[in-house]
Amino acid sequence: MTIAYYKYPAITIVLIILLHSIAISLYAQQKPNIVIFLADDLNQQDIGAYGNRDVKTPYMDQLATEGMRFTNAYAASSMCTPSRSAMFTGLYPFKNGAQMNHFTVRAGIKSLPHYLRQQGYRVVISGKIHMAPLNNFPFEHIGREFGQYSPIENRLDRKRKPCR
Repeated sequence: MTIAYYKYPAITIVLIILLHSIAISLYAQQKPNIVIFLADDLNQQDIGAYGNRDVKTPYMDQLATEGMRFTNAYAASSMCTPSRSAMFTGLYPFKNGAQMNHFTVRAGIKSLPHYLRQQGYRVVISGKIHMAPLNNFPFEHIGREFGQYSPIENRLDRKRKPCR
């Protein structure tokens, strides 16, 4: 028994929508969103998802509940630049070249954006970067003004038009 789909357009449309939604859900399950919070002087006791009851972090808590939480993580260095460069390159600071603050990684060292873009991800960074050279870390930059410690009158996020 064959069905002439052109005679039953409603069934054809429902089947197409059903197959499309199945394909989208399968694709979504194969490519999870990845969000990394990397902040100076932030430790696991500072976030509700890790047990802090005083500081309210509802959105981070929701991400932790619905996603993956890491409970055994270690910094490659106690300094900003070496720690960030290790996380984004996958190499210890001595190996990638950024073993001290204000050092740069060696030319040609690939980082997270290189690998994730090949997988079809949009790779974005916001705020403080402190990694160089920037072509080794080809993130899409948003929120450049966050983490800048310029005098208030020079900051883009603090400029206000005078009242008249």
